[in-house]
Amino acid sequence: MKKLRLATVPSSNCWQKDLQRLVSDFALPSSMARHFSELKCWQLSRSLQREVFQLLKRAVFASNPKARDNLNDAASSARRNIAEGFGRRGHKEFARFLNISLSSLKEVEDGLIECVDNEWLTEKETAAARMLCKRATVAASRLRNSIKDKPDPPECA
Repeated sequence: MKKLRLATVPSSNCWQKDLQRLVSDFALPSSMARHFSELKCWQLSRSLQREVFQLLKRAVFASNPKARDNLNDAASSARRNIAEGFGRRGHKEFARFLNISLSSLKEVEDGLIECVDNEWLTEKETAAARMLCKRATVAASRLRNSIKDKPDPPECA
């Protein structure tokens, strides 16, 4: 039987980086996380929070403190709920906190749309945050779906 050889593609192609990022974001972990900071959804939510914080430093938000605070709180909430849920005793409770985190991520997404609609930021300026929001949402959804129907360990029941 003949072995197939895979063609090599020059490393300058952007799609390779996108593919590598997608694989690393959504591949199943080889071992269980021991700390919430090892979770891809938490890492992406942290990056999102940092990106949102940088956007909110702009002068336009000095005159829009309510919008600024709402967007900052939503970005912080997404990350914090993943961490808090990880510290809970069972899968179902962790899944509940992931649902809260997912709601916060949708709130961030809507807040970014509001910023564009009100011409505080441009689509281009919010692109990185929107992509991080999407990636964090997918990662958190996949984690939630992988644990939500699993029975809690005996010590948690």
